[in-house]
Amino acid sequence: NARPFNDPSVRYRCFNMSQELTRRGYRSEVVSQLNFERSFEELDSYDAYIFHRPYLNSFLADFLAAHKDRCIADFDDFIFDVRFADQTPMVRVRGGSSAATRSYVASTAEAASMFSRFTVSTAPLKAHCERLFEGVTEIIPNSVDRGFVGSARVIRRNSRYQDRPYALGYFSGTATHDLDLVVAAPAIAKFLKANRGARMLVVGPVKMPQELSAFSAQINVQDLVPYHRLPRIMAQCKRVIAPLEDTVFTRSKSGLKFFEAALVGCDVVATPIPDIDRFDSSVLFKCQSAQEWEEALTAPCLLSESDREEAIRSVEDMVRIEASFSNWRSFVGVK
Repeated sequence: NARPFNDPSVRYRCFNMSQELTRRGYRSEVVSQLNFERSFEELDSYDAYIFHRPYLNSFLADFLAAHKDRCIADFDDFIFDVRFADQTPMVRVRGGSSAATRSYVASTAEAASMFSRFTVSTAPLKAHCERLFEGVTEIIPNSVDRGFVGSARVIRRNSRYQDRPYALGYFSGTATHDLDLVVAAPAIAKFLKANRGARMLVVGPVKMPQELSAFSAQINVQDLVPYHRLPRIMAQCKRVIAPLEDTVFTRSKSGLKFFEAALVGCDVVATPIPDIDRFDSSVLFKCQSAQEWEEALTAPCLLSESDREEAIRSVEDMVRIEASFSNWRSFVGVK
């Protein structure tokens, strides 16, 4: 799109690693596949070519035939098995064409089948890749760049937990989460009914569940904001919720909705998909049942400011770009 950095997928899988490469003295570029096709003759001296969500066409097939040993396919969503195409948000949430979605997924799968090395963001994606394609797959979790880490530290210092105006926050990011918010809606309704002075902040495109219609006076709904503004807005909330439907698609997703919010000082109440379940943190509440959602939303905050900072620093150590860079560089083969 016109501003690819605003796409979380491109930001985490492409720009963050490219910026770290540049910082370490490497030459690295992020280009769309279309622009790469137009200028690949000028880009023929790289050690590696990472194709994020590659799209199959004759150019890609020819390029892989000549440079396959230097090429890697990268995926952060389960978009390469046509049998599960109807479980993608494009169909389930947006009401998109099942046939068109199957065609897109089939094309992605065919493109992936031409690679022999893969990087993926989560363990379930690795399992899917190994089941479907020949080759080697490595998990490179989504990681935050140094700028986000530094900004988050400043935000935490300036936004004390107890002073935040919103008890709850929900940040959809994209227009694909209508059915996810439904998972937590009954618990949110009970919380807002029992705490009439509590407020909730909802940012981004999402259809409000019927259960929350009676609490519009307590819910502040805002439009999607640019990424650079998101951390400060998120830091207005004490507790951020990240519910997800239980599907093969959502189980493959990244846990970034946990660690983005945690790094700016929020408690996070989330569905424990595998990439969130790998974290064990005192600022994370994992919920599967309706009762667990109710208990987590009403649980008192017992952490001191110093204990909270210690817990956040532990999460930070796991998700900063340096934590995954060495493994990525080794797998890609960059010296």
